[in-house]
Formats: sequence, C-alpha cells, structure tokens
Amino acid sequence: ILGNVYFGLERYPEAEVRFRRAIEKYPNFRRAWENLGILYFTLNRPAEAVPCFSKVLTLGGWEAHVLGLLANCLASSGNPTAAELAYSQAAIIEPDNTDWMEGLLHVLLETRQFARAETVLRHLIRLQPRESRHWEMLSHVLIAQERNRDAIVPLEMAASLGVLSTEGRQQLGDLYVDAGFATEAMQTYRQLAAQDAVTGTDRLLRYARVLTSTGAFTDARALLDQLEGQLTTNSQRILHLQAVADWYAARGESPAARRELEALLVLDPLNPRALIQLAEIQIAAEEDALAALHLESAARIPESAFQANIHLARLHVKGRQYAEALARLDAALAIENAPA
Repeated sequence: ILGNVYFGLERYPEAEVRFRRAIEKYPNFRRAWENLGILYFTLNRPAEAVPCFSKVLTLGGWEAHVLGLLANCLASSGNPTAAELAYSQAAIIEPDNTDWMEGLLHVLLETRQFARAETVLRHLIRLQPRESRHWEMLSHVLIAQERNRDAIVPLEMAASLGVLSTEGRQQLGDLYVDAGFATEAMQTYRQLAAQDAVTGTDRLLRYARVLTSTGAFTDARALLDQLEGQLTTNSQRILHLQAVADWYAARGESPAARRELEALLVLDPLNPRALIQLAEIQIAAEEDALAALHLESAARIPESAFQANIHLARLHVKGRQYAEALARLDAALAIENAPA
C-alpha cells in the first residue's frame, strides 16, 4: 500500500523500493510483482518489466491486462515472437479489446505476416467501423500482398462512410489509375482537390501525365487546360510545364516541347528531368554544344548523373574525343556500381 501511495505521488524510486521490499518478504505476492511491472512499464523500462509480468503469470495471474502489458513490454524490448503469443492470449480472454488487437497487428506488420494482419484488421473494422485508419491500413496490407484491385474496396467503403482521409483518397485515386479506371480516378482526384486544393491539383497533374503516356491525348490536354488556371505554387507550375512538355513530346512536337522545358528551367534551373529532356531534343536538332551545357549541369545532380554521363560519352565519341568519352563512361559505371 505504501508503494502504491508513492507511485500515485509519482515518487517512483521510493515506490520501487517498497514494491521490492514486499517481494523480498513475500516472494509469491502476486500484486507486488504486478505493481512493480507496471512501475517499470510507466518508466519505459520494458526489459525490466518483462520478468515481473512473467512472474505474475507463473503465480496464476492469467488475466488479459497482464498478458497485454507483458506483450507491450516484449514488443518494446525486441521480442516480437513472444509478444505475438502474449497478445494472442490476451485477445482470447478479451476478444473485443482493441488495445490487444492493435498490439498484435503492430507485431504482425513488423514481422511482415500480412495475411494474418489482414484477418486482425477485418476484426478491428467490425469493432470500430468508423476508424478510418483501419480501412486504410487494410488497403496497404492488401497492396503488400500484391492484391491492388482488392485494395480499392476498403477505401471505397471508408469513403461511403464519410471517414476516408485525404491520404486515403489520394491512395484510392492512385489505385484507380493503376487499375485503368479513368472515370473513377478523375472523380476521386477532383474530390481530393475539393478537400485539399494543393494536393488535389498535384494528383490531377500527375494523372494528366498518365493519360498522355497511355495515348489519351485529348483527355490529357483537356485536363491540362482546365488546371492551368488553378496553379497556386511554383511546384505546381513546374509540374504543369512538365506535363505539357510530355504531351507535346509524345505527339512528336519537339519545338513545342522544347518551349515548355525552357520555361520550366527558368523556374527550376536544376530540374534533372527537364535538363535531360531538353538536351535530348537539342541533340536530335544537331545542337550538340547547347546539349552539352545542359548535360554538364545534369551530371552534377545525383538523380540524373548516370544518364547525363552516358549522353556526354556519346557526344564525345561523335566528336572523336575518345579519352573524354572514356572518362564519362567510367563516371557512369561508378554510379551504377555504387552501393545502394
């Protein structure tokens, strides 16, 4: 009782002394072992709490909260296998306790047991149908199992309940794109734009590029024209210019694509993708000197260095500058062979 008083007053060292003294005098005093474990758990000392809760179990204290606390401490101290067993046993005693189910879910995700995690999530959804994160996590677990079309369903359910988050709606739109559901993707991205203008516009711009890549040029151009008046940030203007450049390039209209890329580089002079694309257009137009300038810039940017060095090597070979070409190829190989 004195230990509990000190614990309530947050005088933890004194509480620990009293709990330990009680255990020394009465080694089978189950409540003292449990309180000492709770003290260590409160102080974020899970490894020390584990033997306390284990002792409670050996003394017959097979209660859900003891198993759940033991599982929390096992998971925190790096023993996910034992934590999984303890959470499962706690859930058997209290099957509707979401704390134990969520603890078990965390361990299953950590150990990449996605099929079992799916089962736990479906149970959590039955218990808490308006908890958006469960629906969205279920979608991610299905994606991890390469079941992307199935992953659409929980997000649609969350949307129908009115609990789908902005991130979830973004994920739903992306899944629609991957599945080829153009109408649904467009509708979802527009709903996203109504919730979050910046994020929604970004996704619509990316979707316009998807339409271009699939040859839906009319739809892509219509969407790009609609979005032109909705751009509020430099990053959106850059994305829009890139999407329009891609549209022209896909149709073989190099001069127009070049115009868009040059405007993009005014806003973002070190944009790696634009530097490479513009250089490729200039090489095709026999403007090797201008292309080399852009490739030199791209070669200093990690994202585009490999591709830029390959292009520069080709230009040097074309100009019979073989030593310079070899140096560029060596640089490209060094990037390709660098550890990830």
